[in-house]
Amino acid sequence: FNGHILSHYSVGHVTWGGYFLLPWFISLVFRLLHGERSWQWTASMAFLLFGIFLQGSFHQFVWLVIFLGILALTRPRTLVPILKAGVFACLLSAVRIIPPALQMGAFDDDFLGGFRTPSQLVKALIRIIPPSESLDAQVTGATLGWWEFDSYVGVAGFLFLAIFGVHWLRSRKKEFGFPALIAPLGLLAFFTMRNFYGIVRLTRIPLFSGERVSARFLIIPLVFLIVLAALAFQDWLRNRRYSLPALIFPSVLLLLLLAELWSHLETWKVTNSVKAFPFTYTDLSIKLVSNHPDPVYTNGLLAGLAVTIISGVVLIALVLRERRRKA
Repeated sequence: FNGHILSHYSVGHVTWGGYFLLPWFISLVFRLLHGERSWQWTASMAFLLFGIFLQGSFHQFVWLVIFLGILALTRPRTLVPILKAGVFACLLSAVRIIPPALQMGAFDDDFLGGFRTPSQLVKALIRIIPPSESLDAQVTGATLGWWEFDSYVGVAGFLFLAIFGVHWLRSRKKEFGFPALIAPLGLLAFFTMRNFYGIVRLTRIPLFSGERVSARFLIIPLVFLIVLAALAFQDWLRNRRYSLPALIFPSVLLLLLLAELWSHLETWKVTNSVKAFPFTYTDLSIKLVSNHPDPVYTNGLLAGLAVTIISGVVLIALVLRERRRKA
C-alpha cells in the first residue's frame, strides 16, 4: 500500500492491477538465481508475464521485461532461460499486443521524462502531497501530476529500507540475490532520473518506446528493495537470537509506518481525488468496440488469440515432455 499503487488507482489507472503479481515475479527471479533453468521455470515466468499483461498492465509488463533483459546481459548464465521466457511471454500476450499494434501510429509517444533531481525522488518517498496540490508545479517541482512520482513509504519505511538495504549489501549473501540484482535494480533506478531512459527509446523498439514517464520504473526497484530489506532484517534478527532490544526498534518503526501509510491512504481516497480534478468528457463511441463493428480490430484480436493458444499449448507440451524425461 505504498504511494505508487494508491495514487495511480486513485486517479483512475485501473490497469495497474499487475502490480499485485510482483511478489510471484520476485520469487521466480530468486529461483532463477538459485540455478533453476527448467522449462517449468520458463513456463511459469512466461504465464506470469502474460497474466500481468491480461490485467491491462502493459507498463508493468515492459518494466519487468527490461529488468530481465538487464539481468540476462549482466548474468550470462541466465540468458537462455530469460530469452525463452521473454519470447513465450510475448507470444502468449499476442492477443493483447496485436490489436493495439494495428493502431500504433495513433498513440502519443512523446517522452515526458522522470525525476528531475535525487531530492525529488526522496520527496516522493517521504512526503505526502494531496490530490488538491498534485498539479501545482511549485509544490511538486514537476510538470506532470504528482501521482506519476508518488512512491510514498513514509519516513519510517524509508529508514527501514535504508538501514536494512545497506545490511543486505554488507551481508553479501548470494542466497539473498547479491550481487546479481545490483545491476538490474541500479539501472532501472538510473532510468527513472531525468531523460536517461531516452537512450533506450532511441532503439524504437515498440514495447520499449511506449514508455513515456520513466519515473514510474521506480516501483520495481522499490518492491525488490522491500523484499531484500525484509530478508536482511530476518537475518539481522536471527543473528541477535530475537532478543528484546533487537525487537523494540523495528516494532516502533512498524507502528510509525502504519500511521504514515494510513495518513497517505486517507489523503488519496478517491473521494478526495474526484474533488481535485476537473470533469473530463469521454466519447465511448471511440473507446469501446462492443457498440459498433470494427473488422480490423476483431480480426487482429482473433489472430492474436490463435497465436496465444498455440503458444500456450506448445509451452505446456515442452513442460510435460521435460517432466516425463525426469521421471
